[in-house]
Amino acid sequence: MAKQTTKTTLADELLALAQRHERRYTKAKADLLEAVQTNPAEAIAWHGEEMAKVQEPHERTMHTAAILKEHAPHEVLADVRQEVERGIERFFGGSSTSQFQNAVARARTEGLVALKRDLDSLARQYKA
Repeated sequence: MAKQTTKTTLADELLALAQRHERRYTKAKADLLEAVQTNPAEAIAWHGEEMAKVQEPHERTMHTAAILKEHAPHEVLADVRQEVERGIERFFGGSSTSQFQNAVARARTEGLVALKRDLDSLARQYKA
């Protein structure tokens, strides 16, 4: 007997992406908060980068999940891809005199670049 497969939709994929980013964000936040209790400076140094990398994609995908209820998935995908591209472009528009702020901005942008790859893959897969 042939194995029955379920076909996922673009909306399913976008929601699954949002859930993955929610889990990563929740874990990074818990790790950071736990480390802060022991040594705040080390927590920022060692967990801050990961927190910055996961927060931006988390915020973008949570917004995506919310607007999927009201808009077509192809429209939502196009909008979030455009938002992510603007976020990446902003990084190259300037820098702070604070090395720490620059490091946070770089980490946030790295998170957006990874999200962009996922979104571009979905766009190719669903011809959106």
